[in-house]
Amino acid sequence: RTTEGLCHRLYTEQEFKGLERSQSPEIQNCDLMPLVLTCLEWKDRQTTENYKEHNCATEDGKDGNSSSQSAEDICDQFPFITSPPLPSVEKALEILTSIGAVEVPTGPTCNRYRLTTHGKTIAKIPTHPRIATAISQASLTADKNNSNTALVAAITTAALLDDDGMFKSAKDSPNIQAAV
Repeated sequence: RTTEGLCHRLYTEQEFKGLERSQSPEIQNCDLMPLVLTCLEWKDRQTTENYKEHNCATEDGKDGNSSSQSAEDICDQFPFITSPPLPSVEKALEILTSIGAVEVPTGPTCNRYRLTTHGKTIAKIPTHPRIATAISQASLTADKNNSNTALVAAITTAALLDDDGMFKSAKDSPNIQAAV
């Protein structure tokens, strides 16, 4: 309110006094899979561009290979107003690993994750990583069987499930066909 007036509360005064003074930041309560995938994709793209710019190979000797990051790196290296909770980032990485979007390289840095080819593909599809995985897998099935039935079903289901995808313009998102 900016002036005097009447305020109607839909709860009792005791419930009002029990409310928190302010809400906790959304990053502490939301699903972090899309955020973690995006952070890994940004870091991967930055690393690849740096290696190409300097015409050199990555640490493992392969040109343009993915950089790896730990959960702590994701929390520390990006300028969040409020850092995401480490257990939530670790859970997001665990789920991204289970859908094949990230892998844990073997060796002394076994707590580090990097994008797989599948992870790079689904990062280009402007929807939740689980839904993007369904679209990507349906696209592969369509290519093998010369039938778009699974792809049409996946995209239709994605459109129904995605809560904000219909409001994104074509210029904001890469061509889905090019991504899969």
